[in-house]
Amino acid sequence: MQSSQSGQQVNLRTINEWQMFGALGAVRPNATYPVTAQALEPSTALAIEGGFLKEMMQSRPYLNVGLMQLMTGYIMEMQERYRELATERVERRIALTVLRLAAQVGKRLEEDKPTVELPLSRQEIAEAAGTTLFTVSRVLAEWERRGLVGTGRGRVVIRNPHGLVQISEGLDQ
Repeated sequence: MQSSQSGQQVNLRTINEWQMFGALGAVRPNATYPVTAQALEPSTALAIEGGFLKEMMQSRPYLNVGLMQLMTGYIMEMQERYRELATERVERRIALTVLRLAAQVGKRLEEDKPTVELPLSRQEIAEAAGTTLFTVSRVLAEWERRGLVGTGRGRVVIRNPHGLVQISEGLDQ
């Protein structure tokens, strides 16, 4: 996440277990990383010293390809999210964000039902969607009324993924 000068936070990326993040030190020594990582649950992170990672990349070219693939995915996601912020109405942006987060960190609750739990608060969803807590609360309350989601303290359960996909594609008018 990254914070503005006024203290407002923006969730730039949510990662899952075993995903790499923060490889800037391998490319730009002495660079200050522009974001902060925050664990959503008890976690362990493996830190690799930037100089060592750079040496590994020089002696093992396949690491460069893997890192380029990772960075290309991040860039493509950031471009898509920027387009969403600039062009999509807020309900659709929130649906796109919830679905993206479900794919990244969601946990399937029942095998026979398409319910997915997101261990995220309304505030965290607002930060990821580039909107306010008030707006996310209003939209989630409406979706809950319609049976699309269930909400609780620090979690959202997607009860009707197809309904959210319809909203995300602009088909729910």
